[in-house]
Amino acid sequence: MGIASTTLAIGDGGLGASRQLARPPAIVGCSASGTAATAGLYASIEDALAAFSYGKLTALAAEHFANAGGPLVLVKAASTTAGSCSAVTAGSSNTSTAVLTVTTATARDDFRVKYLVTRAGADLAASTAAVKISLDGGGSYSEEFAVPVDGAITIPNTGIVTDFADGTFVVGDSFTFTGTAPIWDTTALGAALDALETTTFDHEFVQVAEHVTGATVGTLDTSVSGLESSNTFRWWLGGTRDQSSGESVSTWQGVLVGTSPGFSAFSSRHGAVCAAFAERQDALWGCSMRRNVAWVVGPRLALLREVSGGAGLAEHPGRVRSGALSGIAAWNELVHDFRTLTALDTARFMGAQSLPGRTGYYATALTRATAGSDFTSIMHVRLVKEAARLAVAVTQEYINDNVRTITGGKLDPRDADAIDAYVTAALVRDLVTNGLASAASSAVDRTNNVVSTSQLNFKVRVRPLGYATTLDIDLSLSTAE
Repeated sequence: MGIASTTLAIGDGGLGASRQLARPPAIVGCSASGTAATAGLYASIEDALAAFSYGKLTALAAEHFANAGGPLVLVKAASTTAGSCSAVTAGSSNTSTAVLTVTTATARDDFRVKYLVTRAGADLAASTAAVKISLDGGGSYSEEFAVPVDGAITIPNTGIVTDFADGTFVVGDSFTFTGTAPIWDTTALGAALDALETTTFDHEFVQVAEHVTGATVGTLDTSVSGLESSNTFRWWLGGTRDQSSGESVSTWQGVLVGTSPGFSAFSSRHGAVCAAFAERQDALWGCSMRRNVAWVVGPRLALLREVSGGAGLAEHPGRVRSGALSGIAAWNELVHDFRTLTALDTARFMGAQSLPGRTGYYATALTRATAGSDFTSIMHVRLVKEAARLAVAVTQEYINDNVRTITGGKLDPRDADAIDAYVTAALVRDLVTNGLASAASSAVDRTNNVVSTSQLNFKVRVRPLGYATTLDIDLSLSTAE
């Protein structure tokens, strides 16, 4: 065989290396404008908005820019289910006779819209009525909007236009409705992921802004896992849907841990699915939005590449000494606390939890890998993916190199020792010295007939860090001095 090549198989079952590279995450999601299925590198949220306008793609990008920095690789997924809005509900104590309807209902995100009348009006023609508008159900409001004589109000950047039919406006009256963001189908998601598979913009992981199900997450996993055959090593992060209106927590949990659209039949060593939701200040919209905790965990994981004092990309995202998750306050903003929703943890979802006596919330770290796998934690997934990249890069230096042989075409021990020392030193320098792993080594096969096979076989092994996820304290009173 005359064509040079390199192959690497990741073994699962024998803990068997990762450079802290400044590789950004890639984000896939729907947006109001921009070209679908085309990857680009963006340095700021301003650049992202100029290219894509508003939507979940840029909303999640804003969280990354605000909490981890840039640049980011962004890809628009075509919206196959358009954004929508519910019917308007007038406040139960309203006395206004004006009626609000939604005339353009292409919501760009999941809004809880509330109009509050702040200035009275006898009718539209009086041109005295005004409202404030909330996107988070009344948690925060915009400046006043004067109600025009035609009754039409465009909520900026949201894709929503409303209209008041003529009538009276009474201060304090309210009107509410919800917006639902657009989403892709698996074909559109696959096209966006195809763009990431071939892009020249390198990235460590792929995060999807919209929710995945047990039926759609396979598209994401197939894209990422399929890249390993071409020596491209990435991982992915996704999130589940939220509770539906009127759905209990127990019913919602039951759906997620069940079969399709639940996740019981889906396992993977390439990524994690977050299930918990939290109310938090949104980096794009500037109000409280109910988001999957993947929107907080993703930036935390991206940031860990750069911070010192921990273990970099091998650090547990819930490390207490590194601080609580950004933007989730200590009082009831975490809607789904894994400390009490243990069934989701048992079912291998990632989430966030409270710690008794401590403020803030802390990430859990389970992936979709099955019990007994080496890759049940996101730290091990990141470490092995990075180790694979490093191992390929270092060992490729020996492609088409000449080596001495002994009887039987076997590798001369002198060259074998030199190769082992060189590759191991590179692994140790990038993994162990940087605090990402406890030990690392490489050994080239000395029994293979190099003359007839023209192949060097390497065994790379990495000893990961340990993680103190449980603490056991023995405390008692004592009279000893």
